[in-house]
Amino acid sequence: MTAWRLVPVDPTEEMLDAVRHMMMWLRGGRPTERELIAHCRGLGIEPPADCRDIDHVPPKDVAAWWVYQTMIAAAPQPPAAQEPVAFQQEVDRWLIACFGETIARDKVERNHRFLEEALELVQSGGCTKSEAHQLVDYVFGRPVGDMSQEVGGVMNTLAALCLSYGLDMDQCGAAEMARVWAKVEQIREKQRNKPKHSPLPQHPAPADDRVREQIRREVLEEVLEALRAKRDHAAKQIEVFKEKLAGRSSPRRRQTASDCIRNARYRHRYYDKAMAVVRALANGGK
Repeated sequence: MTAWRLVPVDPTEEMLDAVRHMMMWLRGGRPTERELIAHCRGLGIEPPADCRDIDHVPPKDVAAWWVYQTMIAAAPQPPAAQEPVAFQQEVDRWLIACFGETIARDKVERNHRFLEEALELVQSGGCTKSEAHQLVDYVFGRPVGDMSQEVGGVMNTLAALCLSYGLDMDQCGAAEMARVWAKVEQIREKQRNKPKHSPLPQHPAPADDRVREQIRREVLEEVLEALRAKRDHAAKQIEVFKEKLAGRSSPRRRQTASDCIRNARYRHRYYDKAMAVVRALANGGK
């Protein structure tokens, strides 16, 4: 099997110098077997297996082989490629630099911050508060899972979510890592000012503001549910009129069914867009 080695495209000065010495030695003539072995090993190459006393200048093919081996032996090797730092290790480095060992390893704090980011992620994708509360009740009504398996589930579902939205999760992670490294002082200040013994990252708004916000969200969610019902009704009408269209032979009745389908599709699109607006308002949009 042919052995391979990485060498420079252009010979280095060390390679050329080694060849100069080899050529001078070859042209000197009459090398003995001992001299040949010593010279080859001095260059870090194996001498030919059948070398013997030579009373003449070696043949060109033998000389070429020695010259080639000399250059290969003198070729420098590229520096070892640095292993990329794993994302989890980079996060650990940032946590220690930003918060110190105690906060970085605080399991309760890490639970709360992960849950906060997970909720913000699904909120940005259109999940409503009502849907989130339903899932909270569902999850906490079931037995506690194995953490290793749940981490795997989080990674799988995160990858699937990113695929559905056309996002590269590795690029998103790298971009966020660069962002938080640039905001270490601001994040430390936020950590210092967060309420003690609370899962919340900052002090809640005054009671009156919270009540108004709660009412606003509940009203918007009711509007959203009403719009969803109307949109679903329009979708059912589309299917009904499609069946009627297929069974009509009279041109007039076929035209009437087509008009009804067109009208139902228009209402379906209208309610769909209205739902998007209400959902954005419910998630904090203006």
